[in-house]
Amino acid sequence: MRTSVIITNYNYADYVCEAIESALDQTQTPDEIIVVDDGSTDDSVTRIEAAYSGNPTVKLIQKKNGGHITAFNTGVEQATGDILFFLDADDYYSKEHIEKCLKTFSKNPRTEFLFSAYQYTGDKTGNVFRFNKSGSKGFSPISIYFARYWAGGQTSTLAIRRSLAERIFPYPESWALLTRGHGEVGLVYGASILGAQKYYLREATVHYRVHGKNDTLNALRSNTICYEVELLTSKVTEHYWKKSGLSKEILTKALSEFKTIEHPSKEELKVYQRLILRSPQPLLKRLEQWFSAWKYFKRSA
Repeated sequence: MRTSVIITNYNYADYVCEAIESALDQTQTPDEIIVVDDGSTDDSVTRIEAAYSGNPTVKLIQKKNGGHITAFNTGVEQATGDILFFLDADDYYSKEHIEKCLKTFSKNPRTEFLFSAYQYTGDKTGNVFRFNKSGSKGFSPISIYFARYWAGGQTSTLAIRRSLAERIFPYPESWALLTRGHGEVGLVYGASILGAQKYYLREATVHYRVHGKNDTLNALRSNTICYEVELLTSKVTEHYWKKSGLSKEILTKALSEFKTIEHPSKEELKVYQRLILRSPQPLLKRLEQWFSAWKYFKRSA
């Protein structure tokens, strides 16, 4: 499988070369590393050119500043890989990240979307495990659309097949007016609604950097950022729902969707039980399905 790593950068001169180096220094080297510089005003471009202008694997693309969303569009448009990896310029990979992900894709040929665990570095340390086990997270259009359930991870933990990228991209340019960041929202929600089968890899092989310029950990304290993300989420969800052609009657299939998850968590159980109770079915049917979900959880968790 041909692989592409897409690195998006805006004014991360102090970090971007470390991100590139981590992608080059893999046990399974990618075929190409596409660095999209989104109109940086620091010396990012100078540093990248000085370090990698003679390296044919690294392709630098410069564009006017348009935000994370437009940088994603540019990177995906230029990528030629069968598997696309996404990496923010202030994060970096452990040496075995790509190899572990590619092995997972090979062993699970129906998987189109993979997200992994990660570890904090910088101002905060420690591993972050979303679920207790690696395994298929199944399909999730119902949980995404009706419950806004986040069935994915941070940008740098994501990898997708080209077949899925062709269904998701390009993002509408108007989304960039809603927020300067959070391009992963379109990936996670788009993949879910468009029927991608997902996989969670419980390997903390991505280093997520916490630093002064990084607003992710402050997002819950920022009403402005929260509001921007909510607007983007609404736009993204409706965009892909319309594209999918699905009917809202699919809510009655919540139990079936839940049973596509290999090792459901308590969080997922609660999400789907609430969806089952909301579905337009007779009360007795809903209660039977609610209990069936609980039995499946006990067998599979």
